[in-house]
Amino acid sequence: MKKVLFAALLMLVSAMTSTAAMADIVFSNSSTDAAAGTNVTVNQGATGSIYVWVSTEVAQTISGISFNILSSDSSIASGIAHTIENPGTPTRWTTVQAGTVNTNGNLLNNHRAFILPPPLSQNPGLSTNGLSDFVLHSELSFTATNIGTTDLTFTPTSAGISFLGVGGNQWNNVVKGTGSITAVPEPSSALLLTGVACAAAAYRRRRAC
Repeated sequence: MKKVLFAALLMLVSAMTSTAAMADIVFSNSSTDAAAGTNVTVNQGATGSIYVWVSTEVAQTISGISFNILSSDSSIASGIAHTIENPGTPTRWTTVQAGTVNTNGNLLNNHRAFILPPPLSQNPGLSTNGLSDFVLHSELSFTATNIGTTDLTFTPTSAGISFLGVGGNQWNNVVKGTGSITAVPEPSSALLLTGVACAAAAYRRRRAC
């Protein structure tokens, strides 16, 4: 009986360990502050950017990261480019595939960045001092095409997410944040609509008199 209970406890501990967060990936409207906010608001027809920030648990190093960015309403924003932050000497990543915009139903499709396995790799990969310590990973620029709000989510590619010294795809052990893009009318359009509404109200008042 004791052996059965011990085995069950061991399985429970293993399950809790395997689901512990190893990293966070979040959206931000700022290139300098991961916690600035997850919504970007721009005028219709204007360009803007949303930024991807990443943190890792202490002593964890991401050796490969990949994702798509799915937009809930593709009519609101059209992707322009995805630029990867790859600082340092040696640089963070051995190989970077920025991904393609507006492809396969995604605002960003099939982004990948990785390092070669050590000792071949001279690239450090991505690591931080804890889950609250974020570094900038990339910038997704876009054009706001229609008025409204679209929600953004990270979705997996076949490459997944990997960590040094940890086997297998760790996508499910990484916490993924959500974001949004809001397109609002241009100021001139808003003034025009206000003027039309005021004229209509004045006309109704005159008729009432």
